[in-house]
Amino acid sequence: MENFVNRLEFLLEHFELSASAFADKIGVQRSSLSHILSGRNKASLDFILKINDTFPELNLEWLIKGIGSFSGEKKQGDYTPPSTDLFSPERQIETPNSPTSPSVEAIKKEVELPKPMPDFFTSSDIEQIVVFYKDGTFTTYKPR
Repeated sequence: MENFVNRLEFLLEHFELSASAFADKIGVQRSSLSHILSGRNKASLDFILKINDTFPELNLEWLIKGIGSFSGEKKQGDYTPPSTDLFSPERQIETPNSPTSPSVEAIKKEVELPKPMPDFFTSSDIEQIVVFYKDGTFTTYKPR
């Protein structure tokens, strides 16, 4: 996905949460989320960390940069062997190609494919967006 707002909208849809429910769940003001979704403000580091604290399974690199998959599942190439320190007895470290590790075919069967990316509306499909606030005021956004 090309920008942070689209990835945030994808998360709302994926977790089946409204914008207000998502804001409440991660512990931010609803207006903060509304301003980010409208493009008025950019997400702060604190905002991103609150998402990460609430949904630790998310891949931060995907959330921030749009690189990789949205879940933090490790790929076969991302294998890092457990480290040993100088004082522990030597032990055999398994590598992905050792006889005791699962085969590539077995791993492929276990990997769950991510949900297909949703088709987002184009600006020609949206006439206007109205955000209502608790104090009775509202803001109208129209596509350019």
